[in-house]
Amino acid sequence: MDATDAYHVVCLTGDQDLHCSQVCRTRSLFGRDKEKFIWSLAEEVEGQALRKLYSKPSSQVTAIRLVNGQIISDPFAVWERYFEQLYQVDPPIVNLDAGNAEVPLLDPPISEDPLSLTKAKEAISKLRSIKAAGISSIPAELLKTCGEPMVQRLHTVLDTIPYPLTC
Repeated sequence: MDATDAYHVVCLTGDQDLHCSQVCRTRSLFGRDKEKFIWSLAEEVEGQALRKLYSKPSSQVTAIRLVNGQIISDPFAVWERYFEQLYQVDPPIVNLDAGNAEVPLLDPPISEDPLSLTKAKEAISKLRSIKAAGISSIPAELLKTCGEPMVQRLHTVLDTIPYPLTC
């Protein structure tokens, strides 16, 4: 027996307390059904909107409004004119005084001293969090969170690498 049939039976029996409890139960069930129905409608509308949004290829963009308010229907033509103008302008001729300039070293010299524990701690503390892991695939958060035991083990591993490296 569903909720509406139970409600009708209670109405016919005349039991006031049972009637009140059945009314509350029926309202609650109808409220849940209404909420489910509204959620399903919202999901359906959202799905239709997403399908429409993603079904339109980017080449079908109809118009773009410029900063000055002008509407352009063909943005590619505007870009084409811009780049044509850009490449037709001669670069400015400026003589740079490079007399006092120092040539930087391409690669600074690498120390051949063994890695100290304090340098390992310092290097780990300088790692940026929430960045992609390097070639080792070990995220910086893991190295930082594990603390002293991780620093000591990492130091041990790095200390076994012979310096200078030869290929």
